[in-house]
Amino acid sequence: MNSNGRLKVTTLVLAFASIGIGCRNFWSTANAASTTDAMTASMVLHRVATVYATAKTYQDTGVVKPAAGGAAPFLSDVPFSTAYRAPDRFRFAFVAMHPVMIQTPALRGIIYRNGKDVEQWAFSKLTAPSSLDIAIARATGVSSSAAHNIPVLLMPQLVSGRKLTDDAKAQLLPEAPCDGHTCYRVQESHFRGRIMEIVWIDRTSFLVRRIDSHLTLPNGVTSSFSTIYQPVINAPVADSALKLDAPASGTVSAAGSASSSAPPN
Repeated sequence: MNSNGRLKVTTLVLAFASIGIGCRNFWSTANAASTTDAMTASMVLHRVATVYATAKTYQDTGVVKPAAGGAAPFLSDVPFSTAYRAPDRFRFAFVAMHPVMIQTPALRGIIYRNGKDVEQWAFSKLTAPSSLDIAIARATGVSSSAAHNIPVLLMPQLVSGRKLTDDAKAQLLPEAPCDGHTCYRVQESHFRGRIMEIVWIDRTSFLVRRIDSHLTLPNGVTSSFSTIYQPVINAPVADSALKLDAPASGTVSAAGSASSSAPPN
């Protein structure tokens, strides 16, 4: 990859990493058709925030799918999974194409919390970040924001940054089917209008089932992608789903970590 390409890739990653460590909301100027439903966008988002913040358990599997011809780092699908059991058990895992180091074919990441213990597997190393917030911020860019979108809703007191439910100026689009479910669609604009999103929210459960995102940077680089979820809330979560499952040869260190060539499970 030439220096121009690397610069564009790095700019994209930093833009999404900023979501993980905090950014302000900006109101949307896009026109949206109203629905015949009595619900407003604010009402829908408030219900979503309540459902996730009060969840006893949550699990999902999902994938970030880039639009055809999308710009790096969204070169291929990014599969991920989440497991959560209140108040203090959590695991998020994903696999992504490495955004800068082309010679490394894929980045496998795991974020794990058990009580006060937080561990993170990335770049074939196991580390112990000082907080869950830091671990999620590190993974936000390279996971195309999947590491941040749902965890910040489940644990708003522990994870900083903008939430999908924060946009007071969001607009409600007409409902539409999504994977067999009827969904509200909420249009949002943030990061000074550089990120436009349509959030698909299950009309019955108020769970997020899809996020369509379009990113535009000042240098003209654009990228469009969809994050698709298969969520389950308040159902039993097996202990096996909440294990770290990093390679046995990795050793935890707060300052550094031992390398291992084995990928996580």
